[in-house]
Order: sequence, then C-alpha cells, then structure tokens
Amino acid sequence: RDLHSFPTRRSSDLDAALYPVWCPDSKHLLLLGNGKGQIDWWVAPVEADQQAIPAARTGFVDFFRGEGTDGLAIPGDWMPHEDSVLFSARSGQASNLWRMPMSRQTWKAAGSPQRLTSATTVDEAPAVGLAATGKTRVVFASLSEITNVWSLALDANRGRSTGLPLRLTEESASDGQPSISRDGKKLAFVSNRSGGEQIWAKNVDSGSEVQLTIGPPNKFAPSISPDGSRVVYAFQEGDRMPIHAIPSEGGAAEEICGDCGYNLSWSPDGGAIFYVIPASGRIGSLDLKSRRTTVIAQHEHFRLYQPHLSPEIGRAHV
Repeated sequence: RDLHSFPTRRSSDLDAALYPVWCPDSKHLLLLGNGKGQIDWWVAPVEADQQAIPAARTGFVDFFRGEGTDGLAIPGDWMPHEDSVLFSARSGQASNLWRMPMSRQTWKAAGSPQRLTSATTVDEAPAVGLAATGKTRVVFASLSEITNVWSLALDANRGRSTGLPLRLTEESASDGQPSISRDGKKLAFVSNRSGGEQIWAKNVDSGSEVQLTIGPPNKFAPSISPDGSRVVYAFQEGDRMPIHAIPSEGGAAEEICGDCGYNLSWSPDGGAIFYVIPASGRIGSLDLKSRRTTVIAQHEHFRLYQPHLSPEIGRAHV
C-alpha cells in the first residue's frame, strides 16, 4: 500500500498469500501462495492497472524439492545487484538459509540453490542491506525451537479450566498437531525428533510412544479414530495430496484416497473421514468401506477449513 492511502488487496486470484517480498522493480511481489491447490512461490503485480493480470506461478517449490531438499521454502529478500533470492527452508529439525538465482524476466529458477547456513538451529527471516563499504550484509534470526504437546482439563459448559496444564511430550524437538481418541487414552501427533516431520502415537496412560511413519518427511494433519485404533494423515506427493491410514500401535500404512486433502476429521462412528479439498476449498467426505468421496459443504465466495463433527448428533462445523 501507499503510506498515504488505504490498503489495497493484491493477488485476488490466489486462495492464500503469505510472506510477500518486494521484487527489485517495485512493481511486483514475490510470495508464498496457494492458487487452486497449488502451493508455490508466485509473483503478483501491484500496479492498479495490472490487477487483471493473474499471479504467475514460478514452479520454485517443485524445483527446490527436485534438488533433493525437503521442507517448505519461505521467501526472504532479494539480493542487491544480482538476480537471486534469499529464503529459509526447513530440513529435519533445522532450518537454513539458501540463495536461489531467479530470472526477473520469466520469474523462474535460473540455477541450483546454494545453502548459506548449515547449523542445527532454525535460521529464518533474512534481510539484506549494503554496508558503507558496498559489501552485502545479511541479518537473520537463529533460534532453538522446542515445542511440546500439553493437555488442560476444562469444564466445557462453564468455559473454565479445572486444573493445571499437563505436559504430554517432553522431547527436545517440535511436537505438534495433536489428535486425541474419544476416551483420552491415545494421542497422535507430528514430531521431527527423528529428522523430518513424521507421525507418532502415544499411550497417555503408560507413557509409551511409537513412531508410526518413516520414509519421506513432511507428513501432517494426523487424526486418530474415535476408538483410538487407527490414525489417518495427509502427505504432499507432487501435485497429489493422498490420505493414508495406519494402526495406532504401528504397522503398514495404507493409502485410502489417492488425492483428497487435509484438515482431517473422523465421523463419530469411525466410518468416514472429512477433509478440505485443496483446489476448491470445499469439504469432502470419504466413506472408508466403499471408498466413495462426496462433497458435503461449499461456499460461493469463501474457502472452508477445519471440518469437525460433534460426537453425538453428527453436526459439522467448519
């Protein structure tokens, strides 16, 4: 926005737009966005007379993944006097800074990415400047991150806590996205304690934990069945987002939908999965017996997220 005017919406053709960075021409923004289910770096014009021009997809995320790296890349800043972008990308428990040559004519990668930091910390939010000597200087945050899963007893009818918070995981890693069985005895969550983001399960009573998934990292959105016997989760696989199911005690994972979505939730009887369809923002359901998918909710103007069904009468809220 102009500092003397009201904010103006940009990249209206994208469903989500995050981490905007000015391009060197001051006429475009480089950002991480979601356009019809395609999560990528996009370049959007900012001039008022160019708003009809859709944002251009760079193809960077697929290119970066093809270079043998993992993790979502967050644009940081353009390097002065050269056509390259600084960004941060997570790999396992660490996040490092990278530099990628990028063409200002095609907005495509123009070379291989170069890693600039290699510590085991979380390095992010790079900003570039020129020193008085003309040399380039980069400042960034370097963090040590530990996230655990906690529980808090609540009186739901009165909206009050009835006890103190209880820590459920205590590893020196990032544990998150928890999902609990109906009886509160089985917990599923995402953790990077073994490297990349994998799905784990915990017996809350005994304290025993088991890593459910292995292989490629970046599994997410685990949801445990009401009876605690199975866990479903999402995984980005190229342009597909399949849903897998795995026993909560460990075992072989099974692909139950080849390209469904995320924000997973179970029906009260454990017979169906509800999810967000990335390309449209509609809510879909997957019948686990027939494997039939159905669109159950949509909105003319807005995307829908986070479907959940009440445990007793099966009402959905999003």
